[in-house]
This record gives sequence, C-alpha cells and structure tokens, in this order.
Amino acid sequence: MKNCKHMKPKDFKFFTGLTQEQFEIVYELCGGEEVCSTLKYRYSRKSPKKAIVSNFTPRDRLFMTLIRLRRGIPLRDLSFVCGMSLGFASECVYTWIRLMSLTAQKLEAAMCLSAADQTENKPKCFKPFPNLKMIIDSTEFKVETPSNFEQQANLFSFYKKTTTAKVLIGISCYGGISFISEAFEGSISDKQIVLKSGLMDLLSPNDAIMADRGFDMEAEFAAAEVDLIMPPFLAGRDCFTARELLLAKTISSGRIHVERAIRRIREFRIVGRIIPSTLMPIFGDMMRTFALLINFQNPYIQGDKDEDYDDNFDMNSSF
Repeated sequence: MKNCKHMKPKDFKFFTGLTQEQFEIVYELCGGEEVCSTLKYRYSRKSPKKAIVSNFTPRDRLFMTLIRLRRGIPLRDLSFVCGMSLGFASECVYTWIRLMSLTAQKLEAAMCLSAADQTENKPKCFKPFPNLKMIIDSTEFKVETPSNFEQQANLFSFYKKTTTAKVLIGISCYGGISFISEAFEGSISDKQIVLKSGLMDLLSPNDAIMADRGFDMEAEFAAAEVDLIMPPFLAGRDCFTARELLLAKTISSGRIHVERAIRRIREFRIVGRIIPSTLMPIFGDMMRTFALLINFQNPYIQGDKDEDYDDNFDMNSSF
C-alpha cells in the first residue's frame, strides 16, 4: 500500500474526503503519536506500553480506516491491498472508528453552539430567526433484515418499506453538524427519537429549533420553553395566508441545508448500500465519526446568496 504521506493531494482527497492538512488535524485530535502508536487492537491483549514498531504506521491505519468509510471498499479487498490478515484489518478499522467516535464525543460541547454564539455573520436565510439554535431532521439507512421476527418488526420502517436504522441530525446556522444521535430502530417516530436521543437536554429556555411537519411537538418544546419553527398546517382550510406562505418559503430555504448535511453523510459509501448486521454494534460510532469528518469540509451555506430567501419576511410581522 502506498504511504499516505506521498499521495497526490487530489488522490488523497478522493480516498479520504479530507485534505492532508485536515488528516493531520484529525490524527492530532485523536491523541497524536503518543496515543495512536500504543492503541490496543485486540480485547484479549493489554494496551502496549511502548509504541508498536511496524512498517504500517498509525497514520497508515487511520488512512486505511478512512478509505473503508469513504469508499466503502470491502475489508477483504482492503486487507489484501494493505498486506495484512483480514482479522487484523477488521480490528484496525474497528479500533480507529471507536477512537474517532470518542474524539467526536469530547468535542460535542464545542460543536453544539448556543443561539447567542450564532448571531454574528449568520447566513441570510436564518436571519429572521434570532434565537435559532439548530435545524433538525431524521434520516434512515437500510440495514440487513434480521432472522428474528421481533427484531424485524422493530426495524421495519413504514416510510421506507424496509428494515432501517434511524438517526436524528442537527446542524447549526453555519451548516456544521452540531448534533447526531445514536442509531434507533426504523419503526421509531420523529417525536420519539427527539425525546430519546438526548437532544432536549442540549436546549435552553428561549432557544428555537427548526424542523419539518413530522416533528409535531409544540407541547413538548413549549414545556421546555423552546420555540418550534416549522411550516404551517392547513388544518382544514382551503389555503394559507400570505404570512404563512412567506413563513413556509423562508423555512424551506433554511431546512434545505440540513438535507445537504445528510447528503454529505451518505457520501460515505460504507452506508450507501444495505448495512450488514456485523456493523450495527458500531453504527452509532460511525455516525459520530462522519459528523467529525464532515465538519472539516468546506461550508455549503454561501453567505447571503440564498436564492429562495425572502427579504420581506419578519417573524414579528402580521398581515
């Protein structure tokens, strides 16, 4: 396997989703040489007290893990290319995913910005919502159908018509992923995933959350003194008011960005196909790892260039 330090920048970005500079930052966030050279790769063994001497360096093992995640290359192929056993390749990938997940958990407080911290240079599409802390949405990933009928029923999603794992995602007004939940069974509702994910614990009185109509939780958010911003309902009427139409359009121009964040998660090809049961124990770790890596990518919210935003909309106005 070619040493990752000697790859062309374009090739490096293709295989990992990161630049070489970003790769080094991730490596240092994971503990740098001091931690990464003494990682424990097998449960049956003690963590080595001295650095492991090998031609396959810790950076190479991180690089191999990123290839597995980004390109979705099967472990058997990867182990052959890297010149190691299938078992050890699996242990390396598992260990590094766990390490990056733990690193992301340590950074959760820094990733989850308060509404006050998002007032400066706020993108145009979110300016009508001064207390907006997070834009949320859920997404589902197809998983291998288990043989157990009870598990099948729990994982079955009536929306996707197949067995899935469901994740709740929140982004800040700047587009960075500020919250990502554990994986839940596909049958869970949007309301239940919010309540069980721990998201409510991150909200403060007077915060605002933007969501789509599936998150019909005004009572729950009101009890926490949090405003829920979502598109209006017709509620038996023939048409929306002028203000409701403007509100729906403004929310739509903001919510599209959480859909872009979800699209970036799906660019990791390891979750682009049916996820095998062998990956389910670390699926939540993979999601946290994706959030960490995506936050190193270039922002997709282009300042004041939002075409669908309406300058005339004011949350406090009435018609």
